[in-house]
Amino acid sequence: MRDRLELACLQAALGYLHVRPPDTSLTVNLSGPLLLDARTAQLLAGTGPLDGLIIELTENSLLEDTPGLHARISELQVAGVRFAVDAYVTFARTRPWVEAVASSLTELFGPAAIRVRLEALERHYPWIDAAGLEYFRTRLVKAPRDADYALALTVERCRTREHQEAAIAALRFKTEMLWAQLDAIERGDSQNPIRSAARA
Repeated sequence: MRDRLELACLQAALGYLHVRPPDTSLTVNLSGPLLLDARTAQLLAGTGPLDGLIIELTENSLLEDTPGLHARISELQVAGVRFAVDAYVTFARTRPWVEAVASSLTELFGPAAIRVRLEALERHYPWIDAAGLEYFRTRLVKAPRDADYALALTVERCRTREHQEAAIAALRFKTEMLWAQLDAIERGDSQNPIRSAARA
């Protein structure tokens, strides 16, 4: 009976997913076994992009040892990240090139964030080979140069109010996609039964 109720709630949420108000999400609670159920997989696969859907596992899922649950959570987490990355690539490919350049202005804030992350990685993960962090070190120098070039180009090419607003919208879209990626990663990690139990 409970499975049918949870499935009905999921089906209803999926029906409203693409007509919900902007900047809102729909949350559905599922048990671990139901998340693994073929009926759930079929519903999710037939819906298209799942942006705006939050699946929360019921509390008892953390106490149950459901084989395959962690793997399914990871699959959904990867799907959320893939959606965000694909949306950004599609945006950059289909919008005017100057909007794609404007969207890269997130690099203006990159070095400060990279510096903090690099220090944290070196402090908390000393086993990582220094060569593995070289990309981040090069971004400390290259990101400001890239951002300065992108900013100058955007200012030069976006002279009308319409173009300026399009550039702002492009940058806003990029930040939303970055947040969508982070949300997918964080929610996937926080729904991990092993991690959640360890945090309790």
